[in-house]
Amino acid sequence: MTKRNDLDADPYLELARRVAALEANRPLGNSDVSRGNTIFRGNESLKVVGSALVSGWLIVTGTLKVVGTLLIEGITTITGAFALKGPATFEGDIVQTGNLTVNSPGKITIAGSNAMTLGVGAFGLPGVGFASGGGVAGYGGGVLMHYGNPLVGCTVNGTTANLASGSNYLTINGTNTTVTGPFKSSGATTLNGTLTVTGLDVASSAHVSNLWYNSANGRIYITP
Repeated sequence: MTKRNDLDADPYLELARRVAALEANRPLGNSDVSRGNTIFRGNESLKVVGSALVSGWLIVTGTLKVVGTLLIEGITTITGAFALKGPATFEGDIVQTGNLTVNSPGKITIAGSNAMTLGVGAFGLPGVGFASGGGVAGYGGGVLMHYGNPLVGCTVNGTTANLASGSNYLTINGTNTTVTGPFKSSGATTLNGTLTVTGLDVASSAHVSNLWYNSANGRIYITP
């Protein structure tokens, strides 16, 4: 029903009533902006105490800063560069279809009774290191399997395999096997092929005549 104007009413009282109504009014209590937009200028000019619901798009052309906990439920797609600074914990499964690059001095560690670390380690080479002290590293000439210092390890390249402990080496290639350092054999040893001994000082040896070879069993004997 339309309000009727009372011509006998005091206009000042009516004006005071209207001003009081405007002061008590809450225009944003339940409003709908269907065309145009509402602009809030200044830092922290829009404050939400409680929660806010966005049923469409929330487009941020500047910086979205979250101080506190960010909870994301559902599928999340990141198409641009993503920089994570600080510790992170992944409690679920991770499936990766692209490349993963770890720059130095970054490392990947798999915890356990003998933790494994993937990164730049022993001798400044990239590889895998274990908490026990051993590891596998790649270098320009091949692959190095090592433990401790002095070096105890094995190197493999396209043509040669080397087994080393300190200054002693066993080198195997396509043509021969070379031992660098003292050689000791415990137990029966069988040699098939030609045996060449170099560095034997025959002139100063008084017992060379006691060394003889039995062609029947292929053994070398020393007689008193």
